Amino acid sequence: MKLLAAILGSLLLSSLASAQTAGYWRFETFNGMTAIDAGPNQLDGLHNGFGTIVSDVAVAEVPLLQLNNIGAFATQWQNASTAGVVRVADDAENLRMGASDFTIEAWIRLAQTSTNGGANQRQHLCFKKRLSAPDVEMDYGFLVQAGDFGSSGNELVFRCGDGATVTTIVSGLEVNDLDWHHVSVAYDASRQMLRFGVDEAYEEVPLVKQNYPQYQEGGPLEIGGRRNASNDYSQLLRGVIDEVRISRIFLEESRLLTGAATDCDGNGVADELDITIDPAVDCNRNAVLDSCELADRPDLDCNLDGTIDTCQIDAFRYVLDDGESEGLVDSDGTHTAWMNLMFVEEGHESVTGIEVLMPASQIGDPFGLYLWTDPDGNGIPDDSTVIAGIEDLVVDEVALLTFDFPRAVTIGPPGTPFFVGVIASSIDEFPATLDIDAPHTFGRSWIIGRNGPIDPDDLMEEVVELNLIEMFIAGNWVVRAVDDESAIPFTDCNRNDVDDVCDIANGTSVDVDGDGVPDECGIPGIFLVPGDFDSIAQAAAIVASGSEIVVGPGTWTERVDNFGKDLVIRSSDGPAATIIDLGFSNTTAFWIQGSAGGTTVVDGFTIRRSGETGILIDDASPLVINCIIEDAVSGVDGTAILINGVSSPVIESCIVRNNDGSGGGAAIRITTQSPGYATIRNCEIVDNTSGSFAGGVLAYGSPVLIEGNLIRGNISSADQGAGVSIVDDYDDEVRTVIRNNVIAANGFTTQNGEGGGIYLAFADSALIEGNLVVGNTGRDGAGIYVRTGGTLINNTVYGNVAGPFEGRGGGVFIEVSNGPVEIVNCIVWGNEASDGDGQIHLTDSGLADVSFTCVEGGYAGEENIAFDPQFVSVETDDFRLAKGSPCIDTGDDFASTPGTTDLDGNQRIIGVAIDMGCYETQDDSASCFGDLDEDGLVAGGDLALVLADFGSKGPDLLGDLDGDGLVDGADLAGVLSAWGPCP
Repeated sequence: MKLLAAILGSLLLSSLASAQTAGYWRFETFNGMTAIDAGPNQLDGLHNGFGTIVSDVAVAEVPLLQLNNIGAFATQWQNASTAGVVRVADDAENLRMGASDFTIEAWIRLAQTSTNGGANQRQHLCFKKRLSAPDVEMDYGFLVQAGDFGSSGNELVFRCGDGATVTTIVSGLEVNDLDWHHVSVAYDASRQMLRFGVDEAYEEVPLVKQNYPQYQEGGPLEIGGRRNASNDYSQLLRGVIDEVRISRIFLEESRLLTGAATDCDGNGVADELDITIDPAVDCNRNAVLDSCELADRPDLDCNLDGTIDTCQIDAFRYVLDDGESEGLVDSDGTHTAWMNLMFVEEGHESVTGIEVLMPASQIGDPFGLYLWTDPDGNGIPDDSTVIAGIEDLVVDEVALLTFDFPRAVTIGPPGTPFFVGVIASSIDEFPATLDIDAPHTFGRSWIIGRNGPIDPDDLMEEVVELNLIEMFIAGNWVVRAVDDESAIPFTDCNRNDVDDVCDIANGTSVDVDGDGVPDECGIPGIFLVPGDFDSIAQAAAIVASGSEIVVGPGTWTERVDNFGKDLVIRSSDGPAATIIDLGFSNTTAFWIQGSAGGTTVVDGFTIRRSGETGILIDDASPLVINCIIEDAVSGVDGTAILINGVSSPVIESCIVRNNDGSGGGAAIRITTQSPGYATIRNCEIVDNTSGSFAGGVLAYGSPVLIEGNLIRGNISSADQGAGVSIVDDYDDEVRTVIRNNVIAANGFTTQNGEGGGIYLAFADSALIEGNLVVGNTGRDGAGIYVRTGGTLINNTVYGNVAGPFEGRGGGVFIEVSNGPVEIVNCIVWGNEASDGDGQIHLTDSGLADVSFTCVEGGYAGEENIAFDPQFVSVETDDFRLAKGSPCIDTGDDFASTPGTTDLDGNQRIIGVAIDMGCYETQDDSASCFGDLDEDGLVAGGDLALVLADFGSKGPDLLGDLDGDGLVDGADLAGVLSAWGPCP
């Protein structure tokens, strides 16, 4: 049996009450031990027997509500064991705020003011935290006397926890006498701003709560004191409390209890009280009765149905599928759970139900539906816990059915990850319905199996399977999270709060093509931001496919979706002037999905400080050009760019720098599905870090073209690849190509790293051509690591260092070959290894066919040489070939790819043959190895110069043709091998 079955069968959720007023304790009287809640949620509190109701009140009539006020709560403070406190149980979590808007207000009259002399001087008005928990888990605490938190001890204070630390915000406002004062604290989540109030004075202070732990059971609310982790009361308020009201909204100052009352409908009841009693009378939550709004503004009901248009909503769905199933799946275990990973979208922070398609085999058999957290935000459900669930459900038809929660479930701020899914309660074959038809969203659909019932609160208990479904077959589960509570017009494509039909009817919008859609939404055009639209996201949501959005200088903080449309989104003044700064929030700047036509363009933006990924591309083939993606700190793979699905994007002329994926992965991650083929061209990918595979570029199960890039200074704390990692490209016909890149100074924080510059594994058809691989570090294959196969042509591999312990293959390391790795026309020189061959190292199962290659120390194979390649200047990183280099005109013309250029973009094969290495000397007279006197002939004069230095040691000896610091028989042989006229 599942431990939480009885609870989940009825209710296990965190709800957002529909009322703006969450709880309102007036303290007019105690009903026995009970403090009555005058709010709509009936959250009556219990006092501990020490406090009492007194007639000393702040005001005779509450101004905003016009309610008579005859009682207040005196805490009867004598000492910590005799102070009165009211505890409000909150099983449905109406009073839990997390990172949502809220307002807490009351009148207080202190019996004594505090000093800054210690924790016992702190006075809490209210405090909310689960029982037996430390303060790091508190939802909120509102102090009217700071005690040792403040400089005087009289300041207001707000505190909250993130699960690990406590944030304490001390106001500059104080209560420093024993008179009645109205105190308040309010949080505006959209601005991440906290507002304190004392009487008519207000102060705003920034407060970022994006990582607030909203998913734990929130515990009771305490009025008049605080509980410590042992559940003992402390830090109690000493005095009288009147009219405590908590609202699930950031109230403007005029809507606090001190505000002036209105009675627009003339019913003798203050409007705010009407709304408190029945929130439905203010559907758009603007503190004006709907009836009064419609009387004053008939245009708000353009379709004349008696309801404000903006309150008529269509349910929003978090969905990955197309609503139909083409396959049924079960796990390796006897019982199966299946779940989709979702991310909270702005305006849809709550979920009202779950929509699911169950197969015929499940008819009559019970199952459970759940929402789960993703505490570490890595997209893997191994640590997830239940937010909400409904169990013991059965279906009697195969159809998309929605099962509603008793109350809406608050998930979290935009970008918060969560899971929605199903657990089959009995042993059924193939209970999970899978949408197999493309397009798909990968990395989001998980299957879990166990040989026995699955506990939704411990999915990893005796688990026998935890896998992404695409490990076996492409698809997404047919299960969705539904939000039918958010006030978003359902026919308002231009987002002007007027029904589109009415826009057209009243002439606000034109509909030339007669399709019933305003032309600004239906006909492509060129639109300006700012100008035609206030934000990039708004423009992208409204304009028709094929439109161009031109963005002027400025800084935005938004996520931009293309909504499956082909759009050109470009800046007018380039990335230096046009910035999207995400402030480390768990979101992305550009979400490009379902645009396979290749005509979507993102051009000329700086994308800064993502907490997830800068650009997400899924089943789309955009051009991303001239962008800077920097300074992300993320726990996901693809801190700068994440490419999934059937996608063939081109990332060109971009700078990807200083992105921190030490808790996640590579700056650019590519996980495409055939026939997807990504291109990374002419970019700078520098100084990124990773906790998984490469710091720079990772292509996992995906062929890719990586061409003309600078990949430098990337660091990995994993073991495979630091600059570039290619793992298991799936298509031998469409090969991975890494061509004409500078791959330099990449390395590891560990001592087990393989492939500091390039890591190539299970990609036998891959071509590595024309690259300069220099100064990388790692244990094995500091320059290039190859496992199972690949082809290396015209690369210059220099100065890479394998080590420090048991390092092998400073230049190239080859392991477990399916066939000989072909190395042709390369220069492998000046590399070091602490244990094994410094230049090219083969394991016992590694195979290589090396030819026409310059290898320091020599290497067996056709036309290989061991002479100093004579670079122009190693000291200045100029690895072009100096005149007279033995690597000029000595390569194999037939090995290189026809039409390719060298690393400078110059034509290949200048002279009688192609040069070795990544550069082609453009002077066709430069090729005359051994012509030391430069007379166009290798003859007696050159032999005499070698003999003159014969036996000498040291640098820069004219006769030292092989560059080993010694003029000996090898150099003499070099002259004799080149004897005769220069080519």
